[in-house]
Amino acid sequence: AREAVTVTGDNKAITVDVQPNATNHTTNYQVNFNGKEAAKQIPLTYKENGGNARTVMLSEGLDFSNGVNTTAHTDANGKVSFDVKGDLTNITSISNNSNGPKVSFGGDTVNITGGNLNMGGNKITNVQKGTNDTDAVNVKQLKDSR
Repeated sequence: AREAVTVTGDNKAITVDVQPNATNHTTNYQVNFNGKEAAKQIPLTYKENGGNARTVMLSEGLDFSNGVNTTAHTDANGKVSFDVKGDLTNITSISNNSNGPKVSFGGDTVNITGGNLNMGGNKITNVQKGTNDTDAVNVKQLKDSR
């Protein structure tokens, strides 16, 4: 009998094992799927913040990296999480909204704008002597002024 189906190709993701049976005049086809080989040929497309799409092969996967102030974690089930580090660096400002209080960091200066500073009953310590009209005075300056 003539073969009704012919399978050819170098694709290793799917292999076909042809097993002719001359006695029964039949041919069995055993089809095997190799997921690891298939992953080398399947593209994975991803974006960041709605930007341009990028593509890697599924077998390459994604590599989640630590940021300046974040730490990346993955678990065995594919769950990805990012934690904020306890010691933040390279921060220029912190605010709760566009109109509220803002703490800005620049060089050796810390600025608090847009709101009052409440110390919650705690002392402000190690205050340098005030020299300008808008500077605070420390207790020693106050005592010396009597």
